[in-house]
Amino acid sequence: MLMAAGNLPDDAPVTYVAAYGASYHRRVEVAHAGTRWVFLYHPDDRVGLQFRAGIFVDAASTPGRHLARVPAARRAAVLVETPNQPQFARFPAAAVEFAVVLTHLSHLRGRGGPFRRLDYGTRWVPAGDPATVAAGMLKRADVSFFGSVEHDDRFGYRLRKEVAAALAARGVPCFGKGIRPLPQKADGLTPYRFSVAMENVRAAGYYTEKLIDCFECGTVPVYWGDPTIEETFESRGLVTFETLPELLDLLPTLAAEQYETMRPHLAENLRRADSLDVRDGAGLHRRIAAALEEFIPPGVFRPRTRWWAAVAAALNQVGGRRAVAIEEQATL
Repeated sequence: MLMAAGNLPDDAPVTYVAAYGASYHRRVEVAHAGTRWVFLYHPDDRVGLQFRAGIFVDAASTPGRHLARVPAARRAAVLVETPNQPQFARFPAAAVEFAVVLTHLSHLRGRGGPFRRLDYGTRWVPAGDPATVAAGMLKRADVSFFGSVEHDDRFGYRLRKEVAAALAARGVPCFGKGIRPLPQKADGLTPYRFSVAMENVRAAGYYTEKLIDCFECGTVPVYWGDPTIEETFESRGLVTFETLPELLDLLPTLAAEQYETMRPHLAENLRRADSLDVRDGAGLHRRIAAALEEFIPPGVFRPRTRWWAAVAAALNQVGGRRAVAIEEQATL
C-alpha cells in the first residue's frame, strides 16, 4: 500500500476510485483539495463501495467488455507506460470509450478533446533535497552509466546496449540488469557528478525515474529520451545527446569544473520536479485525482458485475450508448 494522506484529519471526506490495471500497490491513498482520494487496484477491496470514477491503466485501457464495469462518463484512461506498448497504438480511436484520457504523449495531448497531460516521472531512489544539491555534495568520480540491457534490440534498447559497451570499454563504471546489478540504485548515481540515463524510447513528453533519479541524487543526467525535455526542465541542469558518437564527444567535458557550473541549475531541476509533483507515485496519483475532480462529474457508482458488463457491452453495440446512459442516471 502507498499511504500519502497523513496530513488530513481522520474525518476528512473520502473519494474512492476503482483502479484497473497493473500497479506496484494494492491501495493508494493521497490527499487532494482537502479530500482523501483512495485508489483501489485489487477487486476484493472494491466490494460494497461506491466510486467517483474508474481508471483503466495502460493495457487495461484496451477496448473490451471490461470497460462496461464503469459508466462511460466516469471512465478515465491513464497511459503512463513506455510508448512502445501496444495500447498506445489504439489511441486516439479508443478515446471514444473514455470521459478523459490522461497521457504524457505530446502528439495525443495536442489533439485536445478528452486528452489531458499527465507526466510520468516518479523515482526509484530516496528523495533528495534541493538545498543540499545547491550547497554541494561529496562526489568521488565523474561519470557512471545506469540502465538495464536485458532487452531485445527494438526501440532504444539497441542504442543503450551500444552505449553501455562503449562506456565500459573506456573505463566508465556501468551498472544495471545484465551488467552489474546493485541492491540500491542510488549507489550507482550519488557518488558521481554525471550519469548516463536512457529511456526505453525517445518520445516527446515521456520521461521517467531514469531522469528524476539523477536529480534526486544530485547527479547531472546525461540524457537520451524526451526530445522536448528542455521545455520542462532547465537545460543548464542536464546534458542531452542523440547518438553514440555525440556522447563520446561529450565524455571528456564531463568533469568537476563542468559539474560545479551546472550544480545550481541541477538543484533548480529538483525544485521543478517538486513543483510539478513528479517525484514519486503519490504525486502521480495526486495529479490523477486533480484531473478526475476536474473532468468527472460529481456523484458515485457501483462497479458493475462481469455479467452486467457483458450485457451492457452487447446492448451498446446494438443500440449505441443508451444502456450506459441509463445506468449512469441510476447510479448518480
